[in-house]
Amino acid sequence: MGMLKFVFIINTLFFSVSFAFLVFEIWKVVGFLIITGSLYNIWCFFKYCGSTKISPENFLGGLDRVSIMEDLDREAERRREVEKLNRN
Repeated sequence: MGMLKFVFIINTLFFSVSFAFLVFEIWKVVGFLIITGSLYNIWCFFKYCGSTKISPENFLGGLDRVSIMEDLDREAERRREVEKLNRN
């Protein structure tokens, strides 16, 4: 998470500095900052994109299929009991 904060700070800095130069119409500096910021974003994307792959284990928060099926069975049983009570 720390690296994402650093990338966010750098992107914010590039944006604000390039916006300041844009207000004063210094086009060469604005172009340089836009190109530098874009290359930095592309580099960060390729560097950190592959390091955070989502696997089914990570997505489910470490739950395995057995515990998920048990939870589903308990919920189905609870609903059956509610239906029985509603019929009576």
